[in-house]
Amino acid sequence: MDKEDADSIIIYENMYKGYLDFQGTVFQSSQDNVRNTLNQMADFKVIAPFQVTTATMANDTTSSELNGPLLFTEDQVLLNKWFP
Repeated sequence: MDKEDADSIIIYENMYKGYLDFQGTVFQSSQDNVRNTLNQMADFKVIAPFQVTTATMANDTTSSELNGPLLFTEDQVLLNKWFP
């Protein structure tokens, strides 16, 4: 392999790592936004059964019914932040 090929590989690798860092940062920021918004508007006593994994509960959580309203707010700004 000559120097030009090696340099091209290093440039590509650095670009790829930069892309992964950017993607991870943007993704993490989005996750934080979703989590923080949900914390402000969801009733976790209602949502708790859906947050336990099927393996832990040993049954199917997809057919579970809510035991009350999931959201406890009608704040339009907050709801629009959650559902853009």
